[in-house]
Amino acid sequence: MHLPLESVKGSLDCDRCLSLPRGQGDVPLVKAVTKFIFRRQCRRQIDPKALGYLFNRLPRLQSVVYEPWQRSGQVLIVDSLDLDTIKYHLPRSLKRVSIFENTDKCILKAHRWLKPLTSGVWRSELPILGRIFAKRSLDFEKLSVAFLIDSNDFFQSCQQEWIWEHLSLLCLTARTLTQTNHPDVISSTLKSAAAAALSMPCLHTMTLWNSVQSEACKFIYSAESGSTSVSWKGTWNLQMEPSMIHDWQKVAQKYTRYNLQIIQEPEILVQVESHSHAVELLEFPAEVIDPISLWQMRKEEQFGQH
Repeated sequence: MHLPLESVKGSLDCDRCLSLPRGQGDVPLVKAVTKFIFRRQCRRQIDPKALGYLFNRLPRLQSVVYEPWQRSGQVLIVDSLDLDTIKYHLPRSLKRVSIFENTDKCILKAHRWLKPLTSGVWRSELPILGRIFAKRSLDFEKLSVAFLIDSNDFFQSCQQEWIWEHLSLLCLTARTLTQTNHPDVISSTLKSAAAAALSMPCLHTMTLWNSVQSEACKFIYSAESGSTSVSWKGTWNLQMEPSMIHDWQKVAQKYTRYNLQIIQEPEILVQVESHSHAVELLEFPAEVIDPISLWQMRKEEQFGQH
């Protein structure tokens, strides 16, 4: 169900969490459900205890799509809701997780009376979220996290003895991937990713991307049937450093039979309007953001332009 923009105005700034009503013990055990989707169209947070209870009633749950809104506040601290949800209430049965944190930019364009949120603010000073995801990802097959954490926090938390036995897809946002950063800083991020990939024997795709201030880009390691490559696509070109390429060659040599190809895709020449526009331009799969949510975001942006 899609909620029209007119029906949600004012609810974005609501601090009350959705919780279970009284009589929650009557919720039956549902073995048929394997996927849980909490789309951005719900502008309110959900109580971690309620979420954990619901997950406990879904013993065969394997996939979660979670699209929370970044909450308001003058001082940005770790949201206890995010920490509790990720650390304590994601069930061990999960294999595929997709999280896309929403900011309010497109909504503010359409509803200027709403209270501004902390949109565009990274949680780099709070690496605990990255550490929690890094540890939990050891059990996953696919993981995509957009804007809630930074890739450097994730990779710097990885331990040398860790092995991701089943992880085939990893997609993270990386705040260092900007045109204004020194190439050495960007290369350091990509080298950290390669070091982690050496412990991911089933990895088919790793994507690091960013969208900020009218620019967007992505770096992809791809190990498909018949080829292995690293590629770059964005509103600006990246000169891949030899040492970084060498680190990814070691990943390809360890887990594939193919030489590493270096691909520089054509530069994106249009101005990036928003995160959803970046997702479209960079041609991401459904693992990054639910297709219905992406459609909603684009429609809301069009509404805000009128």
